[in-house]
Amino acid sequence: MDSPAEWWRHGSVYQVYLRSFQDSDGDGVGDLEGARQRLDELVALGVDTIWLSPVHPSPDRDFGYDVADYDDVAAIYGGRSALRKLVDDAHSRGLRVLLDGVFNHTSDQHAWFRSSAVDPEGPHARWYHWHEGERPPNNWASTFGGPAWTAHAASGRWYLHSFASEQPDLNWSEPAVEAAVLASMKRWFEFGIDGFRLDVFNNYAKHPTLADNPWRTDLLGRLARLAYPFLAQDHIHDRDRPELASILMRMRTLADSFEGSRVLVGETLDERFRYDRASGWCGADRLHLAFHFRWLHTQWSAPRFHAAIRAQLDAFSGHATPTWVLGNHDFPRLATRWGAGSHTDARMKLVALMQLGLPGMVVVYQGDELGTPEARLSRSRIQDPPGKRFWPLYRGRDGCRTPMAWSSDPHGGFSIGQPWLPLHADWARRNVMHQRAAPDSIWSAYRAMLHLRRTHPALTGGTVTLPEEPHPAVLTYRRDTPSGSARIVANLSPVPVHWALPSSETVDGVPWVTGGLDVHREGLRLGAYSGGVLALTG
Repeated sequence: MDSPAEWWRHGSVYQVYLRSFQDSDGDGVGDLEGARQRLDELVALGVDTIWLSPVHPSPDRDFGYDVADYDDVAAIYGGRSALRKLVDDAHSRGLRVLLDGVFNHTSDQHAWFRSSAVDPEGPHARWYHWHEGERPPNNWASTFGGPAWTAHAASGRWYLHSFASEQPDLNWSEPAVEAAVLASMKRWFEFGIDGFRLDVFNNYAKHPTLADNPWRTDLLGRLARLAYPFLAQDHIHDRDRPELASILMRMRTLADSFEGSRVLVGETLDERFRYDRASGWCGADRLHLAFHFRWLHTQWSAPRFHAAIRAQLDAFSGHATPTWVLGNHDFPRLATRWGAGSHTDARMKLVALMQLGLPGMVVVYQGDELGTPEARLSRSRIQDPPGKRFWPLYRGRDGCRTPMAWSSDPHGGFSIGQPWLPLHADWARRNVMHQRAAPDSIWSAYRAMLHLRRTHPALTGGTVTLPEEPHPAVLTYRRDTPSGSARIVANLSPVPVHWALPSSETVDGVPWVTGGLDVHREGLRLGAYSGGVLALTG
């Protein structure tokens, strides 16, 4: 089992999208006091860490991911005193707290940017990427669409923004920027924060001469060039730069200087088929952990899931701990991506089995433990900037950010006021109170698997072994620790399957099962969308 100082190697993280978690004051926006009031619910579920979406003051052009002050807490969330109470109460319950560190860019309302914009010779002159000229210095494109350069109205200069124009990129080649960010991180560590989820960390460093990115020549690249140039480029000069290594080394040195274990979890901005770059930024002198999104982007099938898990294990093998993320605030809801009508609940229980049975850190996005579906919002209710820009081709991320449903009370118990976004359509039935009372619910499946991660001898650490070849319907892997062995087995198909247990293994018990699973001398009979944890001898 991992030592207490390395809790993160087998941690279970619950992502709290704060605006939509729990509103305590009736303004329709979730806040820190509301989150504090729901801590016992998270303890009951069985997670050990919460990750808070950005808490800092922000104009909310990207709902907190445009930070205006790294050292304060937004009044709409309750201010520093509310965060103090939440952290103290979380720690008293054995829960750790991670903040969202948005250090690639700030808000254009941040004092640093305002100073940098008005005084080209001032103390913040080089804190952002500026260019003088009639046109931008390169072809870089914004993730939110269009060029990554915008002309600043007052100064006439161009500034770089990898996302919205209200989110100018910090210039990490300027030593004062790194010093300022590290100083802020240090103050939050001293406050008692247990770590940071680092937003798009692999974007920090840029090519020293701001060289053009090559244009992709494949069909998708050619098609995207006019409509969405970001996807048409090979991002070799604005992402995953070698200069990033020294930045991460100094962040890690800071985290390791504190007693106990402070953790740095990186969110990689990547494109499909480039996921394995994430593991290269982990190690003793880099990040503790980094997200790897291949499985999240994989279609439902046993062979595809097998390939995605193997790819991630291979990428991290020998030097880093994998982090398993299947949903978050940027992607369509898990139950909608992998749902199948009346079979959706059965599938979501298998997700809990497959994800939480793996070694490493697991991250659960709020509401996925209920099978919360993606909400389809009318155009007038869309608030996400990309959703407004690209509607109706892309409706943005609001559909996965709708308020948490706690009960069948008005607004799902989320607020006594009008929520900032409408709840999903099924909230009166698909809520925490309803599912906690049902032993066969999705919530109960997550709770059971989180409990086994902490207590079952074969699942508290150790190794994982996948079969050499995938099965067409069954996803399976073996877990081994010095204290015991187990096998996770899941039938991902809508029909019953017979599966032969390896001849060297004997089932010694079934600690948890969902759906129909029968153990025979010849192997297993798995009902449609069923699976379980098998304790093994041999």
